[in-house]
Amino acid sequence: MAEKKYRPGSAVEYDLFKGDWCRSCAADSVINGMKQQGSCRDDERCLIVADSMIYNINDPGYPTEWIIDEGGSRCTAFVPVTESIFRKWFKPAGV
Repeated sequence: MAEKKYRPGSAVEYDLFKGDWCRSCAADSVINGMKQQGSCRDDERCLIVADSMIYNINDPGYPTEWIIDEGGSRCTAFVPVTESIFRKWFKPAGV
């Protein structure tokens, strides 16, 4: 199976995907339980989750980070809570 955009097919599938990826990702401090709703800055929230609910999979705004292939579904923007978001996006030269 070639890699393609992924959209959960049901609320249960969405909850399972969030449980596998979003709840242990450093990108969203509310979903991963580090902060309460309303107590975090905009840069501590992941727009991928919101965009996945707002846009249809064929819309240009739908997240390209959610994919599915022969390995299953995943988020390519995933950063484990134990790692720094800064290190994911801003790697020093030569690394």
